[in-house]
Amino acid sequence: MVTETDPARPERRRHRRFSMELGLRYTLASGQTGTGEVINMSTGGLVFRGGIQLRAGELIQADLTWPFPLESGQSLELRVHGMVVRSDLMGTAVSISKYRFRAVPPPED
Repeated sequence: MVTETDPARPERRRHRRFSMELGLRYTLASGQTGTGEVINMSTGGLVFRGGIQLRAGELIQADLTWPFPLESGQSLELRVHGMVVRSDLMGTAVSISKYRFRAVPPPED
């Protein structure tokens, strides 16, 4: 589900932010891995819930499960690279430096 965040409040951010519920897997530059759920996202950043606090300034790579497959039916994910800008038990904010869509290889039988 994707919705625009509270349109009644004036937006001060550079990029429009959208509420969404997408699964996420991440890897930090330190090698730590984890999972979570995206709360909201824009072209410049995202916020996700992961149940733990991450260190601000840490580089992060995250793969988001994209809700719409290719015409062939193959799944897509959005890979983002960025930096943790703040984190607490309520969520982690990430500034996105680059992103790309990639096809997910089908599971091996």
